[in-house]
Formats: sequence, structure tokens, C-alpha cells
Amino acid sequence: MKILLLGLLCCLGSGVWTAEQKPARKKIVLIAGKKSHGPVGNGIHDYGWSVRLLRIMLENSNIKEQVAVEVHLDGWPKNPKTLETADTILIVSDGRDGDRYEEAPHLASEERVRFMERQIKRGCGFLTFHFSTFAPEKYARQMLDWSGGYFQWETNGKRQWFSAIQTREAEVKLGSPDHPLSRGLKPFRMREEFYYNL
Repeated sequence: MKILLLGLLCCLGSGVWTAEQKPARKKIVLIAGKKSHGPVGNGIHDYGWSVRLLRIMLENSNIKEQVAVEVHLDGWPKNPKTLETADTILIVSDGRDGDRYEEAPHLASEERVRFMERQIKRGCGFLTFHFSTFAPEKYARQMLDWSGGYFQWETNGKRQWFSAIQTREAEVKLGSPDHPLSRGLKPFRMREEFYYNL
């Protein structure tokens, strides 16, 4: 979660203002996919829990006066127009894995892909987290342009990955501990599922 928060803060950018000026709050939209992989409470693929925790962390952070956080549970917002004023959109959900599951919310239809393309072109930040990085090859260009990478699961058959997954436990050390975004963070141990060959 610390890495997710750090990534989200990086997307917000920074601004300079005087004491008389108060900048507009940055609108962060967090989209959680439906719970999968077992019962509620097991902590696995509980995307609603993840975005609610992230909202609490942001609303109680030292930037709470600079952000307005909006949460949408169980997939795509009922009124997608809310995304047209977002400064950053984060999606944490399942994605399609060959013949299993379904596309992540932003890739569920050509219409949504075009809609997201417009948001990115106007300058909206965009992040996918965990399984929502899975994307079919037909959206390779968009995913590379929007977020710099994607989990490529598609080859010549069902569920044949080019990208790969490995679960590891390691100590996380900050590359730039003196950077303002790292202020107050200390190295920590973490067990995580890493995606590579993106």
C-alpha cells in the first residue's frame, strides 16, 4: 500500500502558490473492481477494501487540504462523467487472463477505451494496480502511452503469458530517501506478487 500511495502522489505533481492563493484541490478518482478470489474478509483481491484504505490514508495525510478523493466500488462509475474532471484516476481490479475473468473496467468496451483516451489526452494521470494491469494485445499502444506498461497475457492460446508473475518477500529500501515524497518513510519488509516482462 505504501508503494501505491507513493505512485499516486507522484501523479499529482506539485505547484507553487503564495499564502494568499489557495490552489484548487486535485481530484483523485479511485475505482475498485468487484471482489474475487474467495470470501469477503480473506484479504485477497478485496479491491473495495484497498481503495477505502487509500482514501483514508490520503484524507489523513499532510496533503489532505490539497486533494479531493472520490471512490467507486464494484467497477466502472455509474456516471462516468465524474472522470472528466479527475486529475488522477487509479483502477484496482481484476483483469482478463486468457479465458478467465473479465477485462478491467477501463478496457471492458471500445467506448470505455476511447473515453479513457480522452481523459489521458487532456492531462489526467492514470494508474493501474495489480490485476488491472492485464491487457489484451489490441490495447498495447494505449496501455504503453497511458501508464508505461501492461501485463501481456495474450499469445497464441488461452492463458499463455509473455509477462510473468513471481511472489517474493524482500526488504524495500528507498532509492532516494531524502526526496520530499520519501519523507518519513523507512525501509520495510513486504511480501508481494511482482509482475515483470511488462
